[in-house]
Amino acid sequence: MDEVTVPLRPRARRFQLAGRWPIAVACGAAGLSAVSVAGSALAYLSKAACVAGGWNEGMAEFQAHCYSDLHGLYFAEGLANGKIPYLDHPVEYPVLTGATMEVAAWLVRGDGSAHARALAFFTVSAAMMTVCAVAGVLAVAYLAGPARRWTAVLVALAPALVLSSFISWDLLATSLAMLGLAAWAARRGVLAGILLGLAVAAKFYPIVFFGPLLLLCLRAGRMRAFW
Repeated sequence: MDEVTVPLRPRARRFQLAGRWPIAVACGAAGLSAVSVAGSALAYLSKAACVAGGWNEGMAEFQAHCYSDLHGLYFAEGLANGKIPYLDHPVEYPVLTGATMEVAAWLVRGDGSAHARALAFFTVSAAMMTVCAVAGVLAVAYLAGPARRWTAVLVALAPALVLSSFISWDLLATSLAMLGLAAWAARRGVLAGILLGLAVAAKFYPIVFFGPLLLLCLRAGRMRAFW
């Protein structure tokens, strides 16, 4: 028998459309930004025990699962003593991350106690990473396209992202890498190269994206665009 399509009754259609409204709102640029900020707020709350003093109580930060380089490296990298990364003290991170650390340290300089400045350093760094998270989520939405833009919501609220957002400065590299891929998708090759280069200058892991891009360009005969 041929399938018969039964039209939705007005009430069912209204219910279906009403169910789509929250998704449509959440998938707009403003909605995605708000969802991403909400994910970062959850990440900040996950550090609540340390913000309340756990960082100053020995093993408490590990027992409460709230350790963060955004706080600990303020002392370990000499930032608390006014040392400049690379110039006054060796830093394990690539240069763009070191520069970000220096900017955050400069913003919290003052006459307060070292512990108060360290907490402010964490908060400023977390705010920077929140901006990076929003940029990365919007880039993912662009890459996904209109039909699957909702997948960016899954990124913004991913448990892995919530739990790891403020452990280090990784979101700086992640956001730059996603923006680079978005520029590539928009056929802005030079901009893509600049953004991916900056991503590698923040963390080395974005180098892995060049492998798939190389294979795609080989298959499509676009090696000039790749270079």
